[in-house]
Amino acid sequence: MLEWIADPSAWVALATLTLLEIVLGIDNIIFISILVGRLPEAQRQKARILGLGLAMGTRILLLLSLALVGFIALLLISASALHRNLMSEREARLQAVLDLALSRIQAMAATLPPEQAKAQAKAMLDSMRFDGDNYLFVLDEDRRVVVHPAKPELVGQQMGNNPAESHW
Repeated sequence: MLEWIADPSAWVALATLTLLEIVLGIDNIIFISILVGRLPEAQRQKARILGLGLAMGTRILLLLSLALVGFIALLLISASALHRNLMSEREARLQAVLDLALSRIQAMAATLPPEQAKAQAKAMLDSMRFDGDNYLFVLDEDRRVVVHPAKPELVGQQMGNNPAESHW
């Protein structure tokens, strides 16, 4: 994400932009001096102050706007990284829950008769909750609901046939 900090070309670009800013600042001073020299003596000091003030103000506004753009870019990068990290953490927690459920089901299948193992596995999944009220539901190969702790009336129904229905 912030690999560019270690990139020498980024630092060369920053040094080049800094040098250009200094040269343009000097150029502004010379330009203002030439223009002010053509004015009547009474207006020179006022024009010099006004010209240098405008040049400095423009530079400061430009730097502030660049800082704002940089801040917004860093904010977006940080938000994206946070989202990725939160999703990875959530996926890892869900994978741990799935691994636990699977290992318990495999233990039941190894020690109990098939019908009794299925019944106990369904009962275990019906009662299993994680991260508050989250639950696992099971579909078979035909998209028929085998276990659905939140909506037991869906058990046996085939899901996904009618796009207008939203049982999930």
